[in-house]
Amino acid sequence: MIRHSFKSKMLLLVFILTIIVNYLSATGLLTGNSQKSLSDRYQTLLTPAPLAFSIWSVIYLLTFLVILRAIFSKSQSYQDNFASIFPYFLGLLLVNNIWTVFFTSNLIGLSTIIIFAYCILLVIIIKILSKNKSKLLLRITFGIHAGWLLVASLVNLAVYLVKIDFNYPLPKVYIAIIALIFITVLSLYLARVLQNAYLILSVFWAWLMVFKAHLEGNFQHLYFSFQILSLIAAIILGVSFFIIGYYNVKERYKQKRTSPYSRVL
Repeated sequence: MIRHSFKSKMLLLVFILTIIVNYLSATGLLTGNSQKSLSDRYQTLLTPAPLAFSIWSVIYLLTFLVILRAIFSKSQSYQDNFASIFPYFLGLLLVNNIWTVFFTSNLIGLSTIIIFAYCILLVIIIKILSKNKSKLLLRITFGIHAGWLLVASLVNLAVYLVKIDFNYPLPKVYIAIIALIFITVLSLYLARVLQNAYLILSVFWAWLMVFKAHLEGNFQHLYFSFQILSLIAAIILGVSFFIIGYYNVKERYKQKRTSPYSRVL
């Protein structure tokens, strides 16, 4: 069995590699393209304002704190939680690097497949943590990460459809509205089922930044209805974060009182 200290240090090395790869890709030094340049080239109705991508700084900072705590924590419960998600955690960091290389290499179709796998790994991690009644830091980190990947997966797919000049069966604005509603409902469902309200925060941020992108005049006035809908969706998610969060905390407290062996960690 791989020792805890070795696992945590291995993840730290892979995390550092991930930061380096993402820095090189963001500056265009990795493949000659940056994520921003390709995003600007294949503009979609779902593409948020550039400020939206600052959420990656939050995600990577939280991820670093999770790994750092794993290295130095003496808590057996934290180590057990960390061990339960280790293979999936390692997998998502590796998939992150693969996606970055594929996307910036303009292999958008392959990157779409990879990012869906990335999203699935995050959902698996949250599911495991929900069963283990994990530490707050773990729930926040992977909740925010998963929520953002839900939106990123959708945007990646939209970028691919723009690249291949897909012939939509309906006007693009209608397709975008359906996609926005689908991701909003899915995020609310997952947040409730997986007992992780933090997942909602990233989707809230994404739709707020989509609204900002349209407000700044990057799209025609024809899409005003989509602009308003993105704002409404953001407001609904913002309110739902507190409601679902309240019920999740209530359920955890109830489980603690009804079982002498249950723990809220």
